[in-house]
Amino acid sequence: MVDSTDEFARRVQAELDHRELSHWKIFAIDIRHGVFAHIDRDLKRMDEADAVWQPHLTGSPRPLVELAGLAREPRTSSAGVLHIVRSRVMLVRWKIFVVEQMCWGDVELIAAPCQEDLIALIDRMRSLREKKGKPQWTVTPNAYCEEELDIDRTDTVGLDRLELSDAVRRRLNREVIGFFDPETAELYDRLGMPRRRGILFHGPPGCGKTSICKAIGAALPDVNAFILNIGARFDTDDLRMVFQEVMKSAPSLLVMEDVDLLLECPDISVSVFLNMLDGIVPTRGDGVMVLATTNHPQNLVGALNNRPGRFATIEIPPPSVAQRERYLQQHLPDMPEAVIHQVASRTHDHSFAHLHEIVFLSGAYALDQGASDRTAESVIEAADVVTASVMQAQSGFSSTGRSDFGFAATK
Repeated sequence: MVDSTDEFARRVQAELDHRELSHWKIFAIDIRHGVFAHIDRDLKRMDEADAVWQPHLTGSPRPLVELAGLAREPRTSSAGVLHIVRSRVMLVRWKIFVVEQMCWGDVELIAAPCQEDLIALIDRMRSLREKKGKPQWTVTPNAYCEEELDIDRTDTVGLDRLELSDAVRRRLNREVIGFFDPETAELYDRLGMPRRRGILFHGPPGCGKTSICKAIGAALPDVNAFILNIGARFDTDDLRMVFQEVMKSAPSLLVMEDVDLLLECPDISVSVFLNMLDGIVPTRGDGVMVLATTNHPQNLVGALNNRPGRFATIEIPPPSVAQRERYLQQHLPDMPEAVIHQVASRTHDHSFAHLHEIVFLSGAYALDQGASDRTAESVIEAADVVTASVMQAQSGFSSTGRSDFGFAATK
């Protein structure tokens, strides 16, 4: 981020002198390689509980944030001095604002008695990451949640079990899963292209966009996966740091649900967001995939959804009659085939979420009637209620009178 680290190195040497560690050597780390991108999380798995960030160098009350005359500090990653005592390594990180590029970035310097100590720590961290077990979703921090959260990403329905059209399934395997294949990497290198890809899933709510993203994460256990977590004060600086983290962690996958809502945030600059997409350049040749979803593609700016280089679009429409039949057969295995076909035929434009509601309501009606199991009548009744509610929602609720739906509609 800066042309010279001499001034930063001088400050680190003064800190070492103060701690009587003058014999330690200072090393510059290329932060784009992401070696210490998850240092806070790594320390929790290491016997380094006493290693905590100090916000400023000894004798200096000023935090290690070079504000360059701007209003406030970034909120999404640590800056300061981190002395990892048992490993004999000290990390000093500055958050700087580069006025020319209008962005926050990091400067990191590492001190250790010798290079072997530094390499030993790096190897230890990498070994822990390789042994961490089930692959996780990393939920990015924001103003209200300053720590990254990890969520098991294997606890989901596999991609092969999702109800998808053949065309959508082929595109997912070719354009998303296949993007991380070594053959694809060679092709990008041969064509001289930065290895990045954006996919925009669009379609009505409840049709499976989120389920697809979850299944993709489970299908790529060796790819670092992130979920964009948007808080009320989420802004362009937060977004930029998320993109930097994703690039440092390549091969990586970033999921941005309801991207149209992200672009409506008052503190998000659309032009900067588009420049971030164009600026994704993984330095190690590993790929970065951005998966975005929207229920309202018409609300997206043209520069986003009309530029194939930024996002290829995949429509996730409501399930077909055949897909609805398979879904209902799976969730109502004891129901007669004629009833399944009747319900599937009468639920045009219903989402999987609507079908799930039919399954739930039919069970509730059976309980209300004192039956030991669902009946054909309870399933058809539930389908009629859900269909009426869908049609009413599509046409708009009346502003006068009472419009009962759900359980109230059967009273």
